[in-house]
Amino acid sequence: MLKQIRVQNFKVIEDTGLLPVQPLLAIIGRNGSGKSSLVEALDWLGRAMSEGIEAAGEPFHRIRDVIHGWSEDPNQTFKITLVFDPQDTSIGTDVTYRIEIGTDEKGESSRIVLEELTARVRDPRDVFFIQTSDGNRQVRVPAGAAVRDQLTSQEQASTGLSKPRRSSQVKYVWRTFADSDRLALSVINPLDNPVGEPLREFLNCAVFLRLNPRTIAGFSPQRVKPSPRLLDEEGSRLAHLLSTFDEELLATLIEKLANILQRADRLETHRPSGPADRRFFSLTEQRGPDVAPLQVPAWTLSEGTRRITAILATLLADNPPPLLCIEEVENGLDPWTIKYLLDELAAAVVRGTQVLLTSHSPYLLNMLPISAIMFCYRQSHSVEFAAGDQLPDLDIIQQRMGPGDLYANRYFHRSLEESSNEDRDPVRG
Repeated sequence: MLKQIRVQNFKVIEDTGLLPVQPLLAIIGRNGSGKSSLVEALDWLGRAMSEGIEAAGEPFHRIRDVIHGWSEDPNQTFKITLVFDPQDTSIGTDVTYRIEIGTDEKGESSRIVLEELTARVRDPRDVFFIQTSDGNRQVRVPAGAAVRDQLTSQEQASTGLSKPRRSSQVKYVWRTFADSDRLALSVINPLDNPVGEPLREFLNCAVFLRLNPRTIAGFSPQRVKPSPRLLDEEGSRLAHLLSTFDEELLATLIEKLANILQRADRLETHRPSGPADRRFFSLTEQRGPDVAPLQVPAWTLSEGTRRITAILATLLADNPPPLLCIEEVENGLDPWTIKYLLDELAAAVVRGTQVLLTSHSPYLLNMLPISAIMFCYRQSHSVEFAAGDQLPDLDIIQQRMGPGDLYANRYFHRSLEESSNEDRDPVRG
């Protein structure tokens, strides 16, 4: 589980500081405040882990446009720090991963400036490090790995790792990681590095949803490129995901959808039968005992129905994501469906999925504890983040107002502005 995150010089963010991350966390703030930049930094890291740093930067076209302050200083870099709890004390605690990314001279291509992984373990000599020194990342592994895992030339080419080089100490060896496009963490051997493996899987399989109802309603490609992520951000692969469900899973999904759409009876996916055929899904509605059921293809379903189907399918899959991030989760959903979805997300947290949301809905926020809310706001020229339960005078105000009311009535803004002004006022100390 992700415990803390720090983002520096990414888009509008200069430095978040080390932020606590709850199992279920909603980030709120006005448009352009920077809340999405925090999620996008995590998304970039997940893509870099599975596809490489160049592929991770493709949505931004030029990596320099991502780096805050690059135009003033072409040597500027962005940095992401994660503190991760593998929830298995036998392999270590407080796993800290740091990555620093710069650009080429034109600002178009990414380059890894620093990559480092540390952890607290019983024997600190077994800590696995990834470091950069003079452009060469050195990977430290237990010496026993050198015996059981001598890399062939072909393996070196595929992983970017050199053959083990023994140091003067017998407890570990060093390998040089030469692949400039791949994160060293992305090719670790679980036997060599039980510390980093849970973090790699966490980032590899994280799902980031910015669901587009029109994309969901379209046809899925007949052949889908393999990905550790269950669903792409716009939902174009939803029909493909549903096609992997067995009858039991589909029945469970329909049962949940029937809580929202009372007449929902069955969900089916059309499997392509030829090169020109395409994949889609449809929902069957019961219309009464004497009327034939109505089959409703995805493109005629309401936008909210498409979105909630995508989210519930992601949670129900055989291997649900360890991290699920949903941008503006309330879009297209009525108040009853929002409440139902929050209950489903809370249940997913209990089963092991960490959930990170962005929202503008006071109604949604009123159903969350204040500790599950992170407020994002602009202060002068910087982006600031504040944990909801750290706001001043909160115990008095909350007796009359919920978190959503506090947000809608600008209490978050005013209290933080006043607190900031007091810190700067020498008369007030």
